[in-house]
Amino acid sequence: MYESLFNNLMTHSTAITVILLKSINQIFTKMKKYKFRISFLIASISIMSVFSNYVTANNNDLSENLSVGEITGKIIESETSEGISDALVIIQANGYYQDVETDANGLYSLKAVPVGTYLLSVYKTGYQTKQITNVLLKARDTKILDVEIQKFSFDIPEVIVIEYTIPLFDPATPHHGGLTGAEMKKIPLRKPQDMAVLSAPGLFQNQQGDIQIRGGRVGSTAYYVDGMRVRNLHGIPAQSIDQMSVITSGIEAKYGDLTGGVIIITTKSFRSF
Repeated sequence: MYESLFNNLMTHSTAITVILLKSINQIFTKMKKYKFRISFLIASISIMSVFSNYVTANNNDLSENLSVGEITGKIIESETSEGISDALVIIQANGYYQDVETDANGLYSLKAVPVGTYLLSVYKTGYQTKQITNVLLKARDTKILDVEIQKFSFDIPEVIVIEYTIPLFDPATPHHGGLTGAEMKKIPLRKPQDMAVLSAPGLFQNQQGDIQIRGGRVGSTAYYVDGMRVRNLHGIPAQSIDQMSVITSGIEAKYGDLTGGVIIITTKSFRSF
């Protein structure tokens, strides 16, 4: 009778425990020896305690196993169909996050993943990022999910080289004139003031070599050489000039109170010679 009780006890749950208690109680009423009854009672309680802990632990493990699954697969290069190693595979949803790297053959495995719907992302340097949405994982499910990714295609755009041409008339600065060092080399003159007269309309040079702009007096024209204001352009060699700019109207306040115009000269650096 005891053997059948223990066999049933190992295969059934809490309901068997109740039946066992009733059987033990009937045995107690038939037993005549009091000491044996107490010893058997203690032994029975110990056996039921151990069995109850065993059943509870198995039930907990079973409930945990029923609420998780596994996602596994291979990350493949789309062109060669070969596995990609060291690719990062990430699943995430509702605050849950798990990642793993692929092995040398491109295989990955995400274990003990709670059931749910996930976003699976694959990252690899030099490859396009791949994302798969609504990946449904059921309880105790092993989902095989192979993912193909492509290499980045670095298309080198055509490079078009256009040589800049100085316009004859610049609408952005209609009242500005000037000459470059290359243009000054082509002019058969030696003095900068002579060249300035040719750079823009409205300039006049008197007998003393001073320049008058738009009929203004001699003192109404300002001269700047490398940012420093000078009295005139006498003594400046033409071959040392990199650029010459002439402003005939619309003069900015930084040049002072002028009624004529401004002539600005920038000399060459040592790299220009």
